[in-house]
Amino acid sequence: MAQKREIVVWEGEWPWLKSQVRAVRETVTAVYGRARAVLPDKTVEDVKAAATKADQSLLQASKDATTYVRTTPQALPAAGVVGVTALVTAKSCIRWGVFAGLRNGLVTGLAGTAIFFPAEVRAAVSDWFPKAEE
Repeated sequence: MAQKREIVVWEGEWPWLKSQVRAVRETVTAVYGRARAVLPDKTVEDVKAAATKADQSLLQASKDATTYVRTTPQALPAAGVVGVTALVTAKSCIRWGVFAGLRNGLVTGLAGTAIFFPAEVRAAVSDWFPKAEE
């Protein structure tokens, strides 16, 4: 027959955790009360308004970035090419020196661009060369 094992749940941490949460809450309340006593009434509301404005600004910037990435299909591959190029440059500079690092970064950037954006490279090169007159 299989033996039953009893799992003992130790609950000794909960009173300690409760006391720590209570201490933090009391500290925050005391600091807030002292700030309310020292600062004029308008200051606390100004800080709250500034925090709300900063939050809204960050939210709007995040929405703008998301919209840009969704509407521009080249954004993520370009960011990947830049990231890999920076990584290769940094790692190569540490190991082999600045000249070799910059050379390896340049080669990586060119290769990544050619791999991820062949149509754009082709269009840029054909625009750069003079057109044949017929």
